[in-house]
Amino acid sequence: MLSRSFETALPAKAEPGLVCVGKFDGRTPALALATSGNRVLIHTSSGTGPRGAGGTETRELPPGLEDVSGVGDNVRFLNINRQITALAAAPLDKSDKAREMLLVGSESSLLAYDVHNNCDLFFVDITDCVHTLAFGLLPQCAEPLIFVGGNCSLQGFDGEGNEKFWTVIGGIASSLAFCDADRDGNSELVVGSDDFEIRAFQNEESAFEITETEGITHLCAMHPASADGGSVSRFAYGLKNGTIGIYDGQTRLWRVKSKERVLAMAAFDVDGDGVCELVTGWSDGKLEVRREDDGQVVHRLQLGSPIAALLTGDLRSIGSNELICCTQDGRIRGYETVDPSASSDATTDRFARMGAAMGGVVGGEESGFDGERTDALENQVNSEFAERDVMRALRNQPAGEDDRDETDRAFLDREEGALPSSQEELRDEALAALQEQLTLKRMELRSLNDSIRKAKAGNLESPAGAIPAGTQVKVSLRGNQEDRCLDLVCELNSSECAIQNVVVFELDAGVLPGECEMTPMVQQSHGTRATVQLRPLKNVATTLRVQTFVSARGSAEQLHVFEQEVELCKFATLRQVDGHVAAPQNELRGNVAFAIQDCSLEEVEEALGAAFDLPHTVRQPGAEDELFVHFVGLCDGQQLVIQSSQANQQHVRMKVECDTMELAAQIVQEVVAKQLGKDHLESAVDFPGDLRRLEGLMEQVTEMNSIRQRLSAEMADESNYIKSLVVKAEDARILGDITSITQTYQELTTLNVQLIGEYNKRSNNQENLLNTLKEVNQIIQWASLLRIGKPKAQVVSACRKAIKTSNLASMFHAITSMSAAQA
Repeated sequence: MLSRSFETALPAKAEPGLVCVGKFDGRTPALALATSGNRVLIHTSSGTGPRGAGGTETRELPPGLEDVSGVGDNVRFLNINRQITALAAAPLDKSDKAREMLLVGSESSLLAYDVHNNCDLFFVDITDCVHTLAFGLLPQCAEPLIFVGGNCSLQGFDGEGNEKFWTVIGGIASSLAFCDADRDGNSELVVGSDDFEIRAFQNEESAFEITETEGITHLCAMHPASADGGSVSRFAYGLKNGTIGIYDGQTRLWRVKSKERVLAMAAFDVDGDGVCELVTGWSDGKLEVRREDDGQVVHRLQLGSPIAALLTGDLRSIGSNELICCTQDGRIRGYETVDPSASSDATTDRFARMGAAMGGVVGGEESGFDGERTDALENQVNSEFAERDVMRALRNQPAGEDDRDETDRAFLDREEGALPSSQEELRDEALAALQEQLTLKRMELRSLNDSIRKAKAGNLESPAGAIPAGTQVKVSLRGNQEDRCLDLVCELNSSECAIQNVVVFELDAGVLPGECEMTPMVQQSHGTRATVQLRPLKNVATTLRVQTFVSARGSAEQLHVFEQEVELCKFATLRQVDGHVAAPQNELRGNVAFAIQDCSLEEVEEALGAAFDLPHTVRQPGAEDELFVHFVGLCDGQQLVIQSSQANQQHVRMKVECDTMELAAQIVQEVVAKQLGKDHLESAVDFPGDLRRLEGLMEQVTEMNSIRQRLSAEMADESNYIKSLVVKAEDARILGDITSITQTYQELTTLNVQLIGEYNKRSNNQENLLNTLKEVNQIIQWASLLRIGKPKAQVVSACRKAIKTSNLASMFHAITSMSAAQA
């Protein structure tokens, strides 16, 4: 369990996610957090650091807790003068590995600041914005790097600010973590992005990708607390929709979803068993501790403000790490591990008896249930557990089924500083929730007793609303070109029943908007068939969970739920066109051509059948050594043609024709990389539409960069002129020249308005530049995914060099040529 060890209040509010701990002088841990006004507050809990202007606010703590705020505390502010987007600490001083530097990321730069010497270590312009920072070592890197997650890009810098790493990803990088995800003994860089993907990078190539249901906001490596505890391959994740969970490599161990937003995550050994638990901070101020293996809640606290950050470190220099919780109101709390065996055995016994009693209410199936047993059970619960005992039992109850009950969360495991105004309110709240549960159990028992009494009286007729035995629901997927969608059709095998509603859930890949689709409820009678129109948001293989609500015809008092699972293949929205119908001509249609080594035409045919769930492939008339498959997109009408031929016994030639490079890249990765298992592929690419778009984007980047430089120069000139006017106004004040003072301040006012206008122009230009660069990086990623293995990395590297030198011809050659190494 967790025990609060200290608490202090800082003189500023904390921004969510912008908090870190570092030994900036090489000895004393200090806390750095971003505050309003583009400033960084540095808080040291001992009197050895430099004193700054500021102080801390103290509060009275319960006996046994230490308040680290006081005379010895040091607080100082650093003015960054730009919007802070990321904050981290890293040991960049090669002569003193113990001393860490403060890393500050903004929309257009990365600053490495030496806090101890009060100077900049380096300053680097970042065109793709800095969304997240991490410091670590990848296998083929000579030294640890500062990794910067930006708009569809991932960069790495050494301790002097030189770029040593660059690659592209599919979305905005929102979180980074180092973890040996594939258990090969080397750490991978796990990247979470807003395109629902979790990617593990080994150098500039991704080892694997995991598709989630929402954008990833947090990643946390679950490193063991001791040498023989836990698994280094596990990492936790958090999504925008409130889902958290843990992966062991590519296998999800568990996940839960909350109506609140997750704001912070950390791994900390709460119970001292050598295995870290997952500590999560939520937007409602809740601090939650879950087991690594199954996600059960072992501790929960309710704080008075949303969580800003969760960290681990020895902030008090006591020789052991503590869990550091920073809330957005500026309060810093420390928690240490407490042996869970110290809890009261008597309370545990009383709760066990209550749980056994309630378990009997829920799960009993003996025919002896009757009204007398119900009353006896209610009396047992009401008499045996006094209000105080119920509260004690609830406070020590381990998580499990109750974790899904939102009514329990209002009063479980509250922190002392966040209790209601009186103990009576808390007790009444708990008893009201328990009484509500008890009322539901009474209703269930009475319903069971009624059925038992009817059975004993010989009334064995089917109750009203019962459906015939053997009723089944058949679920199938069918293409609907007229409505441009995929129809999920549910059909009953009995005309005596009617389908009232159908709900389709997709909880793994974010294919459906809002994670579910359903048929609308109408007042008229329903038939034996219902259709749900699906429009998948992306091409991802997943499993649909279909719940069909069926009732007896003419009666909707009782609904019977049939739950089934339907596999949705990755390219379900692409429907095969029979025969050899030629695709309509389109001047923007492109193609990618390549040769698959050590492969036969039969293997390609089998791979296509598995990827597209094809009933058959089409052989060219009179040419049994050629394959021809034509598809049309149900939702967007896009044409896709795949042609294959056996060049010789050693390789197969393949050509993929479609409108976008993105779809072609998905085909290559699914058919060649996944189904055929190839690890090396070179391609010749020609997509006129995407290349024209790339050319226009690069022209926009060049223009916006020149605008940015011009605006920056103009703002610098105006700033210098304003400084001279301020000096002139002060001189006039000393001389008592009122007329000159008035004229000077009028001119200052005019210049200030102009300066604000120039800043707004620069801000809008920067936002447009970031969006344009994001599109450029996406096209580069699609071009790299048209290759496999080393050629894939060569395309990314060649495109990066072309961007740095503004060489558009070199970039086009890297994208289209068979070998990017020649670019």
